[in-house]
Amino acid sequence: MFSWINPLLKLGYSKPLNLEDIPSLDPEDEANIAYQKFAIAWDSLALLFPIKTVRNENEISLNGGSLPKAAQTFKFGKKKALNRATSEILNSMKIIKLQSWEDKFKSLIESCRENEFKWLAESQFKKACATLLYWSPTIISSVIFLGCALFRSAPLNASTIFTVLATLRGMAEPVNTIPEALSAMIQVKNSDQSIMIQGGKFSWDPELMTPTLREVNLDVKWGQKIAICGPVGAGKSSLLYAILGEMPKISGTVNVFGSIAYVSQTSWIQSGTVRDNILYGKPMDEARYEKAIKACALDKDINSFNHGDLIEIGQRGLNMSGGQKQRIQLARAVYNDADIYLLDDPFSAVDAHTAAILFNDCIMTALENKTVILVTHQVEFLSAVDRIMVMDGGQITQSGSYEQLLMAGTAFEQLMNAHKDSITALGFKLSKSRKISDCRYVQLTEDEEKETGDVGWKPFLDYLLVSKGMLLACLAYYVKVVLLVFRLLQLIGWHMLFKFRNSMWHFDRSLCSDINTQCCFCIFELVATVGIMASVTWQVVIVAILALAGSKYVQDYYLASARELIRINGTTKAPVMNYAAETSLGVVTIRAFKMVDRFYQNYLKLVDKDAVLFFHSNGALEWLVMRIEALQNVTLLTASLLLVLLPKGAVAPGLVGLSLSQALSLTTVQVFLTRWYCNLSNYIISIERIKQFTHIPQEPAAIVEDKRPASSWPFKGRIELKELKDLRMKLSIIPQEPTLFRGSVRTNLDPLGLYSDHEIWEALEKCQLKATIRGLPNQLDTSVSDEGENWSAGQRQLFCLGRVLLRRNRILVLDEATASIDSATDAILQRIIRQQFLECTVITVAHRVPTVIDSDMVMVLSYGKLLEYDKPSRLMEINSSFSKLVAEYWSTCRRNSYSNFAAEFPDIVNQS
Repeated sequence: MFSWINPLLKLGYSKPLNLEDIPSLDPEDEANIAYQKFAIAWDSLALLFPIKTVRNENEISLNGGSLPKAAQTFKFGKKKALNRATSEILNSMKIIKLQSWEDKFKSLIESCRENEFKWLAESQFKKACATLLYWSPTIISSVIFLGCALFRSAPLNASTIFTVLATLRGMAEPVNTIPEALSAMIQVKNSDQSIMIQGGKFSWDPELMTPTLREVNLDVKWGQKIAICGPVGAGKSSLLYAILGEMPKISGTVNVFGSIAYVSQTSWIQSGTVRDNILYGKPMDEARYEKAIKACALDKDINSFNHGDLIEIGQRGLNMSGGQKQRIQLARAVYNDADIYLLDDPFSAVDAHTAAILFNDCIMTALENKTVILVTHQVEFLSAVDRIMVMDGGQITQSGSYEQLLMAGTAFEQLMNAHKDSITALGFKLSKSRKISDCRYVQLTEDEEKETGDVGWKPFLDYLLVSKGMLLACLAYYVKVVLLVFRLLQLIGWHMLFKFRNSMWHFDRSLCSDINTQCCFCIFELVATVGIMASVTWQVVIVAILALAGSKYVQDYYLASARELIRINGTTKAPVMNYAAETSLGVVTIRAFKMVDRFYQNYLKLVDKDAVLFFHSNGALEWLVMRIEALQNVTLLTASLLLVLLPKGAVAPGLVGLSLSQALSLTTVQVFLTRWYCNLSNYIISIERIKQFTHIPQEPAAIVEDKRPASSWPFKGRIELKELKDLRMKLSIIPQEPTLFRGSVRTNLDPLGLYSDHEIWEALEKCQLKATIRGLPNQLDTSVSDEGENWSAGQRQLFCLGRVLLRRNRILVLDEATASIDSATDAILQRIIRQQFLECTVITVAHRVPTVIDSDMVMVLSYGKLLEYDKPSRLMEINSSFSKLVAEYWSTCRRNSYSNFAAEFPDIVNQS
């Protein structure tokens, strides 16, 4: 039996195993088939309930059977809260460190962990009670049998008694496994859980009185180019979600004819290569691929990469700029060759020159015969589209051609006036610029490390040291050995050893559960069993010693491979979790491209890759158990033969029955000890992995008390590095990708709770969010979902600006802070920033030329290289890269926006 595992164990005994050495699963064992089998088994669980025993009813109620929904839902709720907080913090680590919020979010993790500990304490207490009842079926059944025999005056002899006891002992093991299997199944089940719109009403929350979108009437003809514009929070992105079917419909009809390609406002990039992200599971077509690359201005970027389009992209595109990620997902849409394209502000992360290329070469040329709905704040491109729709307050307030809307005025005119004001600031003399040089990228990702060979004693010592000392462990061990004489007091040992779990949350449940089992009792029982057998036939001791030696050899043979299987399994779990988290962020894009089945199959492949390690690990353990059982059966056979060969009357029949009865339990006890030791050796590898994580180089001390700068530092508007913690506290940064945390509006603006509601409302008013928040039922206590998904990208950027306005620091860094908002709001915010931070040092990173044109100094970067650094006026007077950017922006505005450009801007036209 289990002979199929022999080649793997032999290979593992001779050398450290790698993932390539592990055979794949048989088709019937793959995740898809296994889940179908599980569904059938779950539906058949009702067949188990008529055969409950007293012990079943007790343990099932303790271990999650009779209260599956309450216990398991509570458990998953606590773990989900901790995992969600951990994931959110890891994904937002940049903004947390930049804002110096480490202590706050550390306390949040500790709070979640403390709540989980409370559940673990209750859970382990119940498990201890269940362990106390582990042997109760045999004991209770034996008492009932003896009571019935005495009541009926049935004849009792040694042969009858020990036969019944042996039978009951044999029945106990399968009965004991029912609650464990049932609990596991409960946990698995519980964790599972052209375009025309007429009279459309849509809402993210159907219970709200005012829907998110209302009275939406949209009729898009085949091949039309439709632009949607409007202020922040007007419902532009929500309209695209409604077309995609992602937003719940309250009333009306939605008809979409043809396939859809969707480009989200927040770039969604998968781990993998640039080519994989563009192909998106479709077969390679060289001509179509090159067309998509050039149309999306990616050819120069790809040529600058060390490995071209085969360069590896880190998780969530960590080694790509915002503009590169946006163009990659745009190229993905172009290559998909769909009928309808929904583009949600694709120009927000690119400069004016690149935006012009994307609009002309991609939208107007590559997608010439396609239906395109473009959400944008770049009003300079609106004159080229077939129809413009202006949205405000969840409604389409205006619809028509560029000329019609200009004549109608109102909302569209306000947007255009704001854009004209920004252009007027560019009344400079234009000139040609020089060529921009390139710089090459490098890969930033690396494979996960794993140890090899014997774990040794160091992980055990590390565990004991982290668990607050060896004294407690030793004391608990010897106290438990003494209390083993009184098995009814076993619960005390469990309760005391529960303190042994302290803060190693990656492995505490598994390891502590194994350490706190009946290992000590089984060692005592093993010695007692062999002793009883030896007292009757001393020759069995020789066979028992040989069997133990054989067991040790087989166990070591198994452990050589088992350790490597566990280590490899540790590296296959992360891709499953990362893939699930990654796809959840891009679920709208996945559904829009009709790629749900592909991603589901990819997920199952990762699950199978992880499951194959679990499968072979358990197969190897069963291989070991069978051989241990065989060796112990040799001891049992020897004892039986010796008893048969003894002269008649040499040993009392009662002793013979006692010896054989004890011999029958020898296999069970030895197998339990073997499982315990092997599981302990395997689970201790978790400490290896945590030690690897703790050895990551850390930053220097956040605060050095004797070198802290004065409270009024910095005294002047210059950047000065002293202590990192204090620097970050004095520095305000608005990142390119706005970050919100799960919580409320108040906690996102003021995570540390340092400001009053009055100050928060003032900040909201300055960042143009006060009216929006005032109109919500809970106002400052309005909920913010994971990563702020219930707020638009523009509103998330305004939230980040609100944080900055609250802190009032001397140094402000704006990294594309207004990229996702309209020109009118941008102009207001730029004015507020200039007023509120007049005496501060402001560093602005932007693609919009009007945003930086009035700065004191301008720094021009290209591919990581500093090209120019001077006053804007001086750079405009020479042949500079900056003057080229301004000229490109200027010509784009003149070409795409205004037919009567010269009449509207005569002074600027004369200068140019």
